[in-house]
Amino acid sequence: MLRRYQGKFFQAITYQEQALALLEQDNEQEGGANILTNLGVVYGELGKFDEAEDVLREALHVDEMQDFILFNLALVLRQKYQDTQCLTVRNEVVTLLNRYLRLEPSDDAAREYLRELTSLEFL
Repeated sequence: MLRRYQGKFFQAITYQEQALALLEQDNEQEGGANILTNLGVVYGELGKFDEAEDVLREALHVDEMQDFILFNLALVLRQKYQDTQCLTVRNEVVTLLNRYLRLEPSDDAAREYLRELTSLEFL
């Protein structure tokens, strides 16, 4: 994902989509979750939160135990709904972060984010 960090977002999307097409062509599953996650992260960085959510949920369907997917889906949902006080979304983000922390218990930043999120008051 070096191209993503160089700011070549659209090129990164094209490469990830080509990689997915190759996996589908070869009828392969291995690596699909990582590619979908990378694609979701790039969409999120572009502010395309609907697309990011869709591909991250697809990645989670492929591999529900991958910590990177759980964390990034939680971030995308929080960004997508940051201007609302939707309790349902908040609860899903909390659930995703808790699942992530069971896989990565030493991630203090995620633990602090979860603490902040659960301390917020929602209508």
